[in-house]
Amino acid sequence: MFTRAVNGNCWPTACVFDCDGLLLASGAAWAAAYEHIAHDLDVSPDSLDLRRLLGCSISTAALELGRQLGRPVREPLVRERVLASFEKIPPAAMPGAHTLLMRARERMRLAVATNGPLELIRGGLKKAGLDHYFADVVSAETSGRPKPAPDVYLRACAQLEVDPSDAVALEDSLVGAQSARAAGVFVIGVGVVGEARAVVDLAVRSLTDPIVMEFVSP
Repeated sequence: MFTRAVNGNCWPTACVFDCDGLLLASGAAWAAAYEHIAHDLDVSPDSLDLRRLLGCSISTAALELGRQLGRPVREPLVRERVLASFEKIPPAAMPGAHTLLMRARERMRLAVATNGPLELIRGGLKKAGLDHYFADVVSAETSGRPKPAPDVYLRACAQLEVDPSDAVALEDSLVGAQSARAAGVFVIGVGVVGEARAVVDLAVRSLTDPIVMEFVSP
């Protein structure tokens, strides 16, 4: 079905996943945190454009929230509210995540590359029962610049001991797709819309799409 193998002559041997919104249904937790921050600043949360916050790191989210709310937003406040929100609204695994990861692990090494705080992502994966699938979890907070820079994908590939051209990435945001593309990784966009569709190599509706399963476990 596919016109080329990822590295030119064979199937990929590693797969790197984004986490929030892709593996974990964490959108409600992030949204609640951002709305709480708006209330902290006595600003209506109706002014928030959550689409522009999709996939953001804590530092980038603080800047974007400040722009949207018209008030300076400190990184520690964003971190505090996000951590509290994840405790109150623990995200479940996205539909199809367990099946996909179980099948993919049979023939590929797996890692997570995220803009989220490392302790938050590790904790979320553990609570959702997904942590044992991964050889490593790489966070932009400890591994260089946040997405859309390629740092987290380059680090994840290095940890898996594969060349980026021998890996595939699954992403659900524009900044994530840009990061994986910049690292030289084949990008599958899951549920992507708008600009992100032009960045990915392959667009699918969800993790349950048969094309995804065929790609990671032919």
